[in-house]
Amino acid sequence: MRAQAVSRRAPCAFRYFMTIGLIALALSGCELLLDRDSLTVDSFPGEPFQVVRVDALLSISFDRPMDHHTVETLFQIDSDRGAISGTFRWDRHTLWFTPHRPLSPGTRYQLRLNGQVRDARGREHRVAVELPFFAGAPGHLPPDVTTSNPPTGSTIAPTDSISLQFSAPMDETVTSRNVSVQPAAEHTLTWQEGGTLLLITPLSRWRTPSSITLRVAADASDQDGAPLTRERRFLFSVQGLTDRPSVTSVYAIPMIDGREPADEAAGDNVNAPDAVIPLWSAIRIRFSQPMEHSSVERAWRLEPSITGSFRRPTADTVVFVPSEPFEPGQTYRVTLSSQASDVDGNRIAGAFEQTITPTETGLRIERLQVSGSPHPITEFPDTGSVALDPSAPPYFAMLFQFEFSHPFRSPAEKQAVVNALSIVRLLPGGQPSPTAVQYGWVTDRVLSVSYHGFRPPGSNEQGLFLLRIPGGPSGIQTAGGHRLGTDVEVLFHMEGP
Repeated sequence: MRAQAVSRRAPCAFRYFMTIGLIALALSGCELLLDRDSLTVDSFPGEPFQVVRVDALLSISFDRPMDHHTVETLFQIDSDRGAISGTFRWDRHTLWFTPHRPLSPGTRYQLRLNGQVRDARGREHRVAVELPFFAGAPGHLPPDVTTSNPPTGSTIAPTDSISLQFSAPMDETVTSRNVSVQPAAEHTLTWQEGGTLLLITPLSRWRTPSSITLRVAADASDQDGAPLTRERRFLFSVQGLTDRPSVTSVYAIPMIDGREPADEAAGDNVNAPDAVIPLWSAIRIRFSQPMEHSSVERAWRLEPSITGSFRRPTADTVVFVPSEPFEPGQTYRVTLSSQASDVDGNRIAGAFEQTITPTETGLRIERLQVSGSPHPITEFPDTGSVALDPSAPPYFAMLFQFEFSHPFRSPAEKQAVVNALSIVRLLPGGQPSPTAVQYGWVTDRVLSVSYHGFRPPGSNEQGLFLLRIPGGPSGIQTAGGHRLGTDVEVLFHMEGP
C-alpha cells in the first residue's frame, strides 16, 4: 500500500461565546484554519506501473472515517478504452472496488482519485492520486528495453546500425509502429532472435554531423499485449569522416551503340600507357570515400564542352555519360573544382584535373574463311592472291565468312557493313562481277555472305577478283567508335580449265 498525506481545511461560523478581546475579530464570512491535520491515503496498487492480477480487488484506504459519497464520486479506474465500471464496498476506512468484468491481461490502467473529498466530520481535503498499473498473470512483468548497442550517449558512424534488446518477445507489428527516429531519417527495422532484438539501420546513412534520438513509445507491446512501462529514448551523436576525399581512378567505359554502360562494365584506366579510349566513352571517376554527388556535378567541367548526364552507381563513384561521341585525336580536359565534397562535407584537397584523348580504336578483321579453302586468311593486307575453287554451275557460288575484332550490335550497323562489302571482277574484262545474294550474322562479330557469279575464265585465262572493305573516316565502324584504319583489300585468282 502507498500512503499519501494531503491537507484539509474547515470553515468556521460566527462564534457566540468569545471573550471580549476576540469580539473585534468576529467578522461575517471569515475562514480560519481550525485543524492542520493532514489526510493519509493508501491504495492498491500502490506503486506506479505495478502488475496486479486480473482478478485482484482494487482499493483506496484512509486514516479516518470518510464521507462515502464524495470518495466514490471521485474514484475512477480507466484504460485507453474508457472508464471501467464496477461495484463499491466499504470496510471501515477502506473502499474496495470490484470491476464488473475481469481486467484484461497486458492492458495499462490508471487509478485516479483527484479532487475534494470530505471526512465523516465534514472537513474537506484535497487529494491527488494517479497511479498507472498493468493487469497480468502473477510474475508477468511488463516488457522493457534492457540494453541498446551501442549504449545511449555514444558516438556512431553515419552507416552504423543501432540494436535494442527487449526483455520479452515483442509484437513486431505494434512495436515497429511505435519506433521512430528524430529528426526524421529513412531507416529499416529488422527483428531477430524471436522478436527480442530490433536492428535499426539507416537506409543510406545518418545525417552528419548531427544528434539523433531513437524513441520507443510506451504503446509498444509484447506478444501477450502488455505495453512498455514507459516511453524509452536513446540519444546518439553521429560523426562522419574528417579526412579529405581524393580521386582514386578515372576510367573510360565503352558505350556500345551509344547506350549507357552497365554498372559493372569494364574499361581502361585513362592513365595507363596502353589505354584505349573509344570515341563513344563514358567517364567513370571513383573517389576515396562516399561523395555528395550534387556537389561533384556542380564542380565538374569538361573542355571542349560536350553535353551529357551523370549517374551514381555507388556512393563513391560518379559516371559522366556523354550524349555524343568524342572527336578522335582531340584532347579533353576534365576538371573538378575544390567545391566537390564528400557526404560529411569534407572538400577535395584542391582542384582535380585530368586530360583524356579519345582514339580510333582500330577495328580489325581477325579472319576470313572462304568456302573450299582449307586455310583462313588472317593477315591483312596480303601481298599475294588467294586461290578460289568455285562451286558447280549454274550459280558458281562462294561463301565468305568475316570475323571482326569488335561487335556490331544494331541492325543499322550490320546492314552498313553488308552494303560496304564489294567484290569486283578484274579479269577477264567484260564479264559481270559476283553478286551478294544472301547474308547472315552468326554472332555480332561474325558475318557470312554468299556470292553468286564466280564463273571460271576460259582456257589459258586467269580470273582475278578484288574484295574490298572500306576503312578510314568514311569506312565501316561500330557504334562504339571502332573503325577500320584503312581499306582492306584481298586479291583472289581463279584458273581456267
